[in-house]
Amino acid sequence: MPSSDQPPETGSTARMLEVAARASSGGKGETETREVITQEDGSKIVRVRRRKRVSQAPAALLQSSEEEEKLFHLKLLLWSVVSFVVIGLILLGVFVFQIFAHNSPSRVAEIETAIGEHVQAEVNFKGYRVGRASVNVDSITAQSARPNTYDAKFKGLEFKLNSPQLLLGKLVGTKGYAKEAQITLATPSLTYSDAEAAPLVIPYEHTSLSVDRVNVTWGFDGPQKHRFAINHAEGKFMRRKKGGFQANIRNGLILNSGTLPPVWEQSSLIIDSAGLTINSLRLSDGDVGILSLEGSYERGGPATQDLSANIENLKLQNIHPQLARVVEARISTPKSTDKRSYARLNPVDSSFEITSDFLASESGFVLKHFQFLDYISNKLGSLSQASIVCNKLCQGTITISPTGYQFKDLDLESIANIAITGDLQISADGSLSGDLSVGLPVSDIISNFPHVKRGSVETRRGYVWIPLTLSGTTDLPKDDFAINLEKTVASF
Repeated sequence: MPSSDQPPETGSTARMLEVAARASSGGKGETETREVITQEDGSKIVRVRRRKRVSQAPAALLQSSEEEEKLFHLKLLLWSVVSFVVIGLILLGVFVFQIFAHNSPSRVAEIETAIGEHVQAEVNFKGYRVGRASVNVDSITAQSARPNTYDAKFKGLEFKLNSPQLLLGKLVGTKGYAKEAQITLATPSLTYSDAEAAPLVIPYEHTSLSVDRVNVTWGFDGPQKHRFAINHAEGKFMRRKKGGFQANIRNGLILNSGTLPPVWEQSSLIIDSAGLTINSLRLSDGDVGILSLEGSYERGGPATQDLSANIENLKLQNIHPQLARVVEARISTPKSTDKRSYARLNPVDSSFEITSDFLASESGFVLKHFQFLDYISNKLGSLSQASIVCNKLCQGTITISPTGYQFKDLDLESIANIAITGDLQISADGSLSGDLSVGLPVSDIISNFPHVKRGSVETRRGYVWIPLTLSGTTDLPKDDFAINLEKTVASF
């Protein structure tokens, strides 16, 4: 048994000191290590080592906070996805419900009635279908509630829709397309008594309707003789905010007119409660000639109202081809302010009448196959053939109507030194009438009638004037030129 004065074992002593150090520090912050060391002289000392202990608590807390934040964001994302899905399903349900509602027979009937009230017509849809982005209709027909006003039929229609508005239960169109449109108009009712009634069967306001092929017939079957049609044109129709509609029609062919050039080049027309307004209407002769019209027909205005007209290099024989046997000319409206051109619409028979002062183009005004020209060519030798090109002076007033040409105050002069003045009528059926005077050079009179002395000849503008009266037809013209020539020469 060891004695009591001996020191304790080193290991036991160090362990006890370490436990005491931990107890004194509370086990936190730092640790102490005590070591008993025996020196060379046999004495013992205690070496104390202190080390700071790094706490693990902040790192654990930080890791826990990050995990909680990630979990929060994950929950928020899940809630957002669920909310979007729910809202999307609700909107889809409303959208589908609105589509079904607008496709219901009762809703289609309401639209037909609303359009019918707007255009004052009985409107019928065939194959009406509302989709998610457009409305498709196989055909829409409209027949005026008043007889002989108008009727219209559109085929193969598609209207693009404003989808957000559809969710609100509204059909709001943006653009419309149609394969074909057939419109028949009666002039009196359209321009005077029922101008608000328009053959525009667009179901949606502020929507344009472009049509690949437009056929328009002016005048219904019946007593009207001078119907004309515009076929195979391109059209764009628009409902206007102020009421009525605007129609832009171009590149069509005019049939059965007898007055207007054959090509409907372009037009901008407005029909509303005020009447019919023609902002611009350009008609072509199929070559370079143009007839331009503009103006308006006021509702409740006089029975005949005039449009301003302008003619540029218009080829007359392209309007009345059957009259080209005796007259060929390109004419233009003079630029002078004291000259005027106008077009007048006859509301009784749906016909146009165009009157214009004119000048001929460089190609001149050609008269041919008249009997007096044949006499001048064969008997007098003043012409090489039985025709004359009046390219030195060519002016007058022309009226073009379905009944033919009427030339007034003609003043024609050729570089062959032959002049013609007076009035000439060429009817659409080919009949001729007119009172003209033919001016011949004094030299031709003296050379063909030797008894005539130069000093006894009466002249005007350097010509001897021979009156004549025209009759017959374009195939067989007749006149009294030869008889009147003999009388004139005998008077000298």
